[in-house]
Amino acid sequence: MVCFTMKKIILEITKNLPQVIMEVVGFKSIFKYIERLEVLHIYRYDNNNLIALQKYRFRTANYRPKDLLEIKDLGLEYIEVLTRKGNEYIVFVKTHKNNEFHRLVSDFDIILQTPLIFSEDYIKLSVISHEDQLKRVLNFFYNYASKDNMKVLSIMPIKYDINSVQSILTDKQWTIMNYAVKNGYYEIPREISSEQLSEEFGISVSAVHEHIRKSLLKILNIVFNE
Repeated sequence: MVCFTMKKIILEITKNLPQVIMEVVGFKSIFKYIERLEVLHIYRYDNNNLIALQKYRFRTANYRPKDLLEIKDLGLEYIEVLTRKGNEYIVFVKTHKNNEFHRLVSDFDIILQTPLIFSEDYIKLSVISHEDQLKRVLNFFYNYASKDNMKVLSIMPIKYDINSVQSILTDKQWTIMNYAVKNGYYEIPREISSEQLSEEFGISVSAVHEHIRKSLLKILNIVFNE
């Protein structure tokens, strides 16, 4: 049996960023509203679905996260504002969209990781891949950006992170969040309600909301303290 080491690759694409690369990652139309998008944490990325924690910096105070729901080709199905500071929002989102980037993840069997940062003239991407796939992954991006535009910031073996989501939550919080996500609490429309969660765990609806709120706050804190 041949074993391949898993590697984390961090790429930076700058210098007259080709607009086609924004079409590939599926974010071209969003920059009418925002200056910068950062993916803070990815909960799900498969079958053209993305569930993630994101940070938006809007161009003006006149724009709000709900305005992004008007962008049909963004595939945004759900957005929930968690915090706001000036023009910056931290939001929980669910999207469903078919694009080249989803094909890359599926065909090359790679895993998206943070940091993931996007603006009109800058992209930073992080992916985990088998070392034998590194050349294919790089060649995929070279199809859209020249070697002058793209820089490999690092290639390193992946390490176990003791600060995993599960390790920062209580057993009860993890159980409720895990059950909620797997049973469609964040799907559109919701496949399970807060009332059903309260019945499943024998607690009040307000207690369900409190567990979910505290869980999200812990996740936010670990993201920003890294």
